[in-house]
Amino acid sequence: MFIDATMSTQQNVVGLINLANGTDVAVSKIEVVDPVTIVPVEPSINNTEATVKARKGQGFSGQMKMRYRRPDITEVSLMPVRGFDVFRGMTPALLAPIAEASLGVPPGNVVVLPFSNLAPTVTIKARDDSLLIVGESIFELTWH
Repeated sequence: MFIDATMSTQQNVVGLINLANGTDVAVSKIEVVDPVTIVPVEPSINNTEATVKARKGQGFSGQMKMRYRRPDITEVSLMPVRGFDVFRGMTPALLAPIAEASLGVPPGNVVVLPFSNLAPTVTIKARDDSLLIVGESIFELTWH
């Protein structure tokens, strides 16, 4: 399953959990929090354990741990992203939403590490608390 940037982070992660666990839980009934990276037996197997909590007023209560696979930041885009066109004065905070849109992930899932004007590359990584993606990658910068 690819990440769908038109859906919220919670909608996407519930889809990943349903896929990994053969369940059909609705996002309106649960909230997913506290992702923890685990070392899978095989790279294609679940690499994350998160707490799934029942939402209040849904007729059930409690929480449980569930596992799913967060794709690496290099795997989420339907088309390869090699770099970004940037302008003098561009900051990591300005580049982050552009990177998320290019990678196809909802807002709040990546952090752009500091870079200097005219730097040839930038490192973009998944936020530590991202429910959707893991890892980091180096991207080329084309300055204008």
